[in-house]
Formats: sequence, C-alpha cells, structure tokens
Amino acid sequence: VICNLLCTLRHPTPNQVDILLKMICICRSTFTAHLSGLTGKYCFLTPTDASFIKSLVLYMCSSSEHIIKSVNDAGMDGSNKCITAINWGGKVISETFSFCLKIFSDDKSHMQSFLVALGEIVKEVDTSPLSENMTLKVNMIRPTIFHLIHCSRCSPHKMITRDLYSLVGSSILLPLLETVLDRIMDAIVKKSFDAHFEDEIIFVADTLHLDRICSTTSNNILELSDARTVLNLLPCVLSILKGHASSRLHSDTLKSAALYFLCSLSVSQRQSAASAELSLIEEVQSLVILQYINNNGQIDPLLDSAYSELLLHASEQHITVLSEKLVNAVKKLNQISDHQVISASVHCFRIMVLVVDGETQKQVLADVCHSFFYLVFEMHSSLSATYHNCDAKWVNNVCAAQLFLCTIIKRKDIIQLNSSEVSTTLGNVNNIFQLHCGKESKPPIDNKVYLSSCEVMLTLLKRYPGQLYSCPPVFICVFRSLFIYVMKTKSKPGSGHDMTTDNIQSFTKLCEALPAHKEVFKKHAATLMFDYIDTLRDGMDLDTKTQLLPAIHMLLDTLSVHETQQINVMMNLTSKAMFQIVHQQYQQKHVYKGQF
Repeated sequence: VICNLLCTLRHPTPNQVDILLKMICICRSTFTAHLSGLTGKYCFLTPTDASFIKSLVLYMCSSSEHIIKSVNDAGMDGSNKCITAINWGGKVISETFSFCLKIFSDDKSHMQSFLVALGEIVKEVDTSPLSENMTLKVNMIRPTIFHLIHCSRCSPHKMITRDLYSLVGSSILLPLLETVLDRIMDAIVKKSFDAHFEDEIIFVADTLHLDRICSTTSNNILELSDARTVLNLLPCVLSILKGHASSRLHSDTLKSAALYFLCSLSVSQRQSAASAELSLIEEVQSLVILQYINNNGQIDPLLDSAYSELLLHASEQHITVLSEKLVNAVKKLNQISDHQVISASVHCFRIMVLVVDGETQKQVLADVCHSFFYLVFEMHSSLSATYHNCDAKWVNNVCAAQLFLCTIIKRKDIIQLNSSEVSTTLGNVNNIFQLHCGKESKPPIDNKVYLSSCEVMLTLLKRYPGQLYSCPPVFICVFRSLFIYVMKTKSKPGSGHDMTTDNIQSFTKLCEALPAHKEVFKKHAATLMFDYIDTLRDGMDLDTKTQLLPAIHMLLDTLSVHETQQINVMMNLTSKAMFQIVHQQYQQKHVYKGQF
C-alpha cells in the first residue's frame, strides 16, 4: 500500500518521499525480522502454493525500481533512506531464500519458485554506464550470495547449498557476472567514474568468493565465464588504488570497493601461472609502499590483509625475489636518508616476517634477514640521534623501526640475536629518552613512540633474558630513562582519553616482568627507587603518582631485604621518611600475607 501510494504521487515533494521511505524501511525491516524467525514447523502460516515466493521476490525488485523512480522525480538522488530501503529489499529476498532452505528437505517447490524468480530478475538488465538498473539488481541479489557463502561454510545445510550452487551458478550468476563485468570494464575504459559501480565490483568479489568455496571441476564459474575479463579487471582495480593512494583521484567508496575485490581475490588464490602470481604480489607490494608514503604511515587494513594472504601462499622463489627487492631498495635509500620510503619497505618486510610459516620460506628469509636487520639498525640509530617530536614523519618512522624490531625479536625461529645486537637495540631506544632525564623540562615525546619503546623492552625481556643478563647496566639505563620520563608527565584534565594513562600502563606491564629476573637486576633496580623518591620530593602529578603505584610495588618486589636496607642507609632524613611511607603502603596493599 505504501509503495503504491509512493507511485501514485504525480509530483512528490522531498518531504513526502522522505516520510514514505522511512515507512517502507520500517515495513521491510520488520518483515525481514519475522521471516528470519520462521522455521519448518511454521509453514502453515505461509500460503500452500509456493508461487507466493516468486511473487514476493519479484515484487521486492519491482517496488524498489518504483522507489528509485519516485526519489529521482523528487530530486533526491543518492538519498540515504532510498539506499537503506533498497538494501532492506535485498535482505528480504535473502531471508526468503533462508526460509526456502529450512524447508527444503520437506518441500522443494518453494526453492524452485525462488530460483525461477532470481532468473527473471537477471534476465533483462540495462548495462548502460549511468543506468541504476544494474546497481539495483546487484543489491537485490548480493545478500543472497552472502547468505550462500555463510551456509556453505558453517551451516547444517552445507551440502544442500553446494548442490544449489550448481543450479544457481551456470543459469543465474554466470550471465549476471558477465554482464556486470562488461559494465564495469566499459565504465573504467570510458573513465565514467560518476557511474557509481562500486556495488558491482563488490558483487564480482563475492561471486568469486562463493565460487572458490562451492565450485567443482564441472561448475567453476571462473572457468565458465570469460577469465580474460576478470584478469583485465584486476589491473583496473590496481590502477584505481594507485590513483587514490598517490593523489586521491577517486572517491573513498570506490577505493574501498577496489580493496574489497583485491582482498577477496587474494584469498581465492586464483592465479594459475607462477609468473602471474609473482607479478601480482609485486604490484600489491608497490601499492603498500605507495600508500604508506603518501598517507604518512597509514595503511588500509584490507590492503595489508591482501598482501599478507598473497605472501602466505607464495613459494620460496617468490619470497626470495620480494625480500631481496626490499633489501636492495633500503640499501639504496639509506645513502640519501629517505626515512619515510625506508619505513615503507620496513613495513612490508615486517609483514613478510610475520606471515611466513613454511620451513623453506623461513630459510629464505633467514638468509636476508640479517642484512635487513642491520639496515634498520642504521635507520633507528639515525632517527634516535635526531629528535624531531613535532614531526609526524619522525614519529611514524621511529615506530615503524621499533615495531619491526619487536617482530624480529619474537621470530627466533627465523633469526636469533646475539648480546651485541641486543645491547645496540637498547642503546638506540635510550637515545630517544635520555634528553628527558635532566632537570630541564622538555616537550613530551609522542605517545606512540613511548608505547613502542616499552614493547621493545618487554619483548626482549621475554625472548632474550640470557643476552640481557650479560648487559644489565644497559637494560637498567633504558628502564630508568622510561621511568623518569613517565614520572615527569602530567595528565591533562578534561582532554578525553588521557595518553599518560596508556604510558603508565605500558610501563607497569614492563615492571611486572621484572621480578622474575630479580637475581640479576635487584642491585640495579635499587637505584630506581632513588629516582622515584627524588621526583616525589620535587613534586609529582597526583594522578601520575596514583597510577604508578602498581609499578612501584613491582619494583619493590624485585628488591631483596639487603637492597631495601641499603636504600634506607644511603638516603637523607627527608627521603628516608618518604621511602618509609611508600614501603608501608607496599606492605599493606601489595605484599601477600597468607590470609584470605
């Protein structure tokens, strides 16, 4: 009734259309909710004639066409409520498919009626670049494809959906897929980016994903369709992503759709020839570097995911080529100190180290890892010696280097560090914070740098305790720099999320790992208590003092009775009184008494 009312309005005003669209969305969402709750035992609530399924599906499509026409007549192109109404129509069709699937074992006529309706929807499609007909039908069918993917993975109807795929694939999805691909390619070739074909790109990605799950040698959509068209689409998608990364030539929506396609294709692993697969990984790797450089170190998660998935299934020959390409690039760039470009290569190599799992792949990485490790050392040393906290690029480059070091430290199955390399890593971290150990106030270091520094320290303590035992003064020196820095920071009231809290929590985690190594570090840790008492005497921010208490208690756990007595002897009267208060709080609130 509401849709008929919308269609009968000869000259609808935007306000009238807006109210009716809101009502349509409510009706469709309510109907979807009730339909999703139907099971086989409620079949008596539906008409006995299965043709109502076909009528419902076709009505959703035709009424959605009327909605688009009315919205355009009212001059409301691109209305969010219109898009929502169309999407709810697709969800109604998807839930109708779900209902047919639930009763399939008892009555197959409903599913047959549903498939007939889908066939009629895709029979006539307007493929002109600016037509909305294609987008509408794609949005009507895509939720059903998504439902098929879900059911094929983890549903009790898994075998039924795979059998249905053989019927849906060749008769319904294949013709629509070929038509959609033709329209996308036509729009890209003609540079008609106003055509808004993002939904079609996502539809192609989901269809190929479904094909990967359900296909057999006899019903593979990609082999049945024009594979060259799909391969031609890939360079266009990469071109869209490169254009957006370098100069934002395209909209964010189109970029997101292109990334979705690329990620889905990488998961599908459809590359048949080794050379084609290597060229694709190289293209994606260069795209990651380009986006990293132009977005100041920010990478879209989907792009990282696509790159990781391609590396995961790459052969050792491909890993060799890709890793050597990164190492050579960094060697060349180190001579001109282009840290932002080096950081992009570091980011790619870090992902490579993270995802590679095969023994032959790890062996290949181990051969080049030392070279890359020392190149990152050089960059880290250069950055830590030139403090530019106000420069966002400096912050991102330092964080990239330290994140890479954390990854290398964790992957002992690929590379193992010696005592000298561990000591050098600590020295570079200390260089960043040593300026803040004096009495003069300095501008605060970016929160991300502090957090990544604590992570490097904690990872070393967990993975390389033996090497740290050979250089405890260096470790405690860095520990002291981090400690003094966090004690001097002040929280900013009314500023929302307080970064000081993150710093203190990260430092506390580091302190929690220290008591397990008390026999080595207890004599050195005693000096940290002098720094704490001195800062208390000079004046510490109240919130900082309160939040640091757990860390102080862990440091006191590291000390033995002998070190505690030694601290008491060496302090003056004022400091001794303050230390006694701290120690009493430690014994009352932290030390286990053996009672519940």
